[in-house]
Order: sequence, then structure tokens, then C-alpha cells
Amino acid sequence: MRRIPISLSLTTFALVAMASSAQAQCGITGTPLINTTPANLCGTGGTQYMWEGPNGFSAMTQCVSLTQAGEYALYAFDANNGMWFGPCLINVTGELIEPPPPPPPPVANDTLINCPRPGWFWTRGCRTNDRAKQTLSAEQLAAVAASVDQRSQFLGWADARSGFCATMRMPGSNDLRGRAVRQFAAVLANLAASEMKLVPADGREVHLRDNTVLGSDVARGMELSEWVAATDAELASLAAAPANDRNARKAYQRIRRVGWMINHGMGIGEVCPRGASTSADERDDDESMAMALASEEGMSGIVMEAAMPNPFRDHTRIAYTLDQAGDVDLTVLDLSGRLVKTLVRGAQSAGRHEMQWDGRTDAGQSLPAGAYFVHGRVGEQRVQGRIVMIR
Repeated sequence: MRRIPISLSLTTFALVAMASSAQAQCGITGTPLINTTPANLCGTGGTQYMWEGPNGFSAMTQCVSLTQAGEYALYAFDANNGMWFGPCLINVTGELIEPPPPPPPPVANDTLINCPRPGWFWTRGCRTNDRAKQTLSAEQLAAVAASVDQRSQFLGWADARSGFCATMRMPGSNDLRGRAVRQFAAVLANLAASEMKLVPADGREVHLRDNTVLGSDVARGMELSEWVAATDAELASLAAAPANDRNARKAYQRIRRVGWMINHGMGIGEVCPRGASTSADERDDDESMAMALASEEGMSGIVMEAAMPNPFRDHTRIAYTLDQAGDVDLTVLDLSGRLVKTLVRGAQSAGRHEMQWDGRTDAGQSLPAGAYFVHGRVGEQRVQGRIVMIR
């Protein structure tokens, strides 16, 4: 998100900021806040608008009257492509105008949103004897496998297709190395498919940008290309380590966890909607990750996925994975921190869980449009996600 600091003066101004998620722009026009004179601001660039500001301020109107200084955010809904854009950020101080920098040149939509596929998708691609479950043609599989092999110094298969498919088989539960390499190979497969603009059997393209900045807590701030290069070298250096080497096991757990998150669209910015699937392959992939989250580095508790859709109108799906069974407290809070809905409270098993929220309180009352927080707690670990409801 690109923040645009700006202060206001007596002259009318216009602020236009490029949204981080697509070419569309949101904009703000208005007059300054001077003493007790309200700042009358209006949004541009959309057909619906949502404002947020200090002390829980929110509004769903195009224009607002502001009497308090501080940073305000505007989100604009573009009816042409059915998406929200923003935020445009404005800092109201009542002093000067600092012109915003010019917006970056437009970028094609298909390079902005990541659409990776998880490990089970590539595992299915290797099942050429089961046409009902096959996700890739023989030609696509061969091309992806060859590209994965070329992208890694560590892998170096004699036969790219056979080597790739052997790597993508689900290893035994104690084979940490095999599970780490599997997730790493799946990341490379996503990058390869994105580069070749591959369209699998289900018709949904695969996109993963190598300049994506990672948000994982164990690789935060690294570009994906940097993580790939570092991980490739680390796997090569670990090849001679004994199976019971503690440091090697920690490294494999970390590689496996980051790779799994990338392949599941976590910590890589905006992602496309995840296709619905309840296959045994997917359940095995997700549930096997529970053990990886409970690594020897203390990475345990709960991992929350991005809500889908977000923003939402009627329902949104909230999903998370537990590394082990435990008491879960999952709630929805408004911007002031007030509890409005309890989604889960009690013991749950390890693995992936999901539920729907319809924008209502515990008492069944419909909540107003605006931003809300999903707050999760397992033991001492807390996670939080932000969702937006529109009406």
C-alpha cells in the first residue's frame, strides 16, 4: 500500500492515487479544515465509497464533513469490474498542501494479482492414469517439470518429468526433507506456469510474480526470487546432514512452512479467489501442514487465511489452520474494538477449519456496512484479519 501524505490549505485541491490492486484510481477532492470550519471532502473514481478515520470514524457516502484532524482512508468501488480499490490516504492538518507524486504507469491486471496453486494441484497433474482428477495435459506437465528443473541448482533431475512427479508425491509423515522439497518444487511450478501463461484443465490461469514481497513471519520483506535463490542454496547445503540433525530439521520445517503459505496464497499480497474443493488430496495437503506449523522453532498455534470474498455483501468465508488441537476463540470486532460476533469458542481438532459469516451479530441483527476485524486466539498466540462489508 502506497501512503500519500497530504495537508490542507484554503485552496481547493484534488488528490488522485493509484490503487495498489489494479489500474483503477480512487481520488479525493475537497476543502481544508481550518479551526472549526469542517473539511468537506468527496471521493471520485467509483460508484460506491467507504471512508475510515480517527476514533472509529466511518462513512459509506461519497462526500463527508470532517471536524477532526488526522489520517483518513477512502475506498472506491468500480462497478465496471466489480472490485474495490484503495486506500487513498489523506492526512488532514490544516496547514499546507504537499502535491502527491505522479502515479506509476499502468500495469496489466494479470501481473498484479497472484493466483498460485497448492501442492495437491501439482500432485494431481502427475496422475496421468486418472483422467477424472488430472489437472494438466501431458505437454503442460512436461513443460512445467522442465522449467522447475532449470530454475533450481539443487533439484537437477535426470528426467525432469519423472523427477518432478516423484517429488510431488506426499512423503511419509517423518520425512521433513521430502515435505520441504515438495513445497519448494510447487513454488517453482507456480512461477513456471505463470511465466508460460499456462491454462490448466479447469480454465483458471496460474499467476505468481517473482518480485512479490513476502509477508511470512520467517521470510518477511524478502522478494520471492530472493527466497527461491536462498532456499535452493540452503537445500543443497543440507543434503549431507543426517536425518536426526536438529538444525537441519528446523530448516526443513521453515522451508516447508513458507512454501506452503506461498502456494496457498498467504503472505503474498492480493490473491485471486480460491477455487472450491473438498478433495482428499487437498485435505491431506492442508492437514499435513498442521505438523509443520508446530516446528521446533516454536512456530505453533493458528494460521489464518484471507477472507473470501473481501469486501463482501452477503457472506464471506473465514478459514484457518491449527497446528494441534486446542481451545479456539474466533470473534468479529468493529473498528472501536467492540465484540459483535463470536464465530468459534471452544475445543477444535488440528487441521483446517472454515465457516461462513453473514454480517450479523450474535443476536441476529444485521450490522452496518464498514470495516471489521476477525480476531483469533489459540493459547497465547493471536492473529487478526481485516474484512469489509458493503450493502
